[in-house]
Amino acid sequence: MWKSSRDAAHAEGVLARTSRPGPPALVRTLRSPELQWEPLVADDKRRAFAYVLRRERHSGLDAATVDDWFAALHPDACGAEAWTDAQSRGKPLLRRTAWVTFLPECSCEYGYADTWQLRATDDAFVRTLEGIRTTVAEIVGLPADSLNCVNLNYYPCGGGVGFHADDEFLFDGMEREATIVSLSLCAPGGGERLFQVRRRDGGAAHETVLRHGDLMTMEGLFQLFWLHSVYPGDRCDVTDDPLVLGERINLTFRRIVQHLDGSTECRGQVCALACNNRKTSVI
Repeated sequence: MWKSSRDAAHAEGVLARTSRPGPPALVRTLRSPELQWEPLVADDKRRAFAYVLRRERHSGLDAATVDDWFAALHPDACGAEAWTDAQSRGKPLLRRTAWVTFLPECSCEYGYADTWQLRATDDAFVRTLEGIRTTVAEIVGLPADSLNCVNLNYYPCGGGVGFHADDEFLFDGMEREATIVSLSLCAPGGGERLFQVRRRDGGAAHETVLRHGDLMTMEGLFQLFWLHSVYPGDRCDVTDDPLVLGERINLTFRRIVQHLDGSTECRGQVCALACNNRKTSVI
C-alpha cells in the first residue's frame, strides 16, 4: 500500500507529467521478433513493465559462459573486498552486495536501506563485469554505455530479499522512467529463485522462477508503482524449500542519471560528474 495519500498523488502526478503519445519504448521491441520475451507485468495504465528472456530462447549465452561468470564473481573467488554484507534495520541478512560504476570519472557509491555500498575496484572483478555488460547489451539491443553501472546481489542457500522498489537517488525512478536489465546466475541444485512483484496499491502478486542465464527487465515507471522481491524475502530461517537450496548471483545493470551531489540523501558525498545531473537523459 502507499505510505500516504501524498505518495499516491505524487505518483499520479509523475505519470501525467511523463506521459507521451504512442507506444512505450521497451527493450523487448529493440530486436523483436527475434527475441521471445515473456511478459511478467504489462501495466499499460501506469506505464510499468517487466519482461523475462529465458536463456534457451536465444543464442547469445551458452551454459559454459554463464558457468564461468558465476565462478568468477563468486565471493570465494574475488575476495571479500568486492562484497558487502547486507543489513536491514540493524540486523545482518544472508545476502551480500557489490557495486561497480563503468564511468572512469564516476565516484558514486550506492546507498539503500541500511547498506552503503562502496565501489568495487578489484581489476579482475571489474573486467569480468565489463565483459558481461557488453554481452548482455548486445543480446538485448542496447548500447553498452547506456548501462553505466551494475549492482550485484549474492544469495547464499536460504537467501532472498524482501519487497522493495529501486528508488535510490542515483536512478531517480520516483520522478521519471527507468530501465533495469538483470541477469541471473544460479548454482545447480536450487540456485533458481522465485521472483515476485506486486502493485503498491494492492492486488494479486505476479511471480516467475528465474533460472541460470535468464535475463529480465523492469522498465517505465515500474519502480514508482510496483514492488519486487526474491523469495523468501529477508527471512533467514527458510532452508528446506527447493527454491532456496542453492546459491544465486544477480546482476542488475542500470543507468545513473544523477550523480551524488552532496545532499543529505547522498550522505554529503559529491561525485565529479554531479555538474552534469541536469543534462543526463534516460534510456
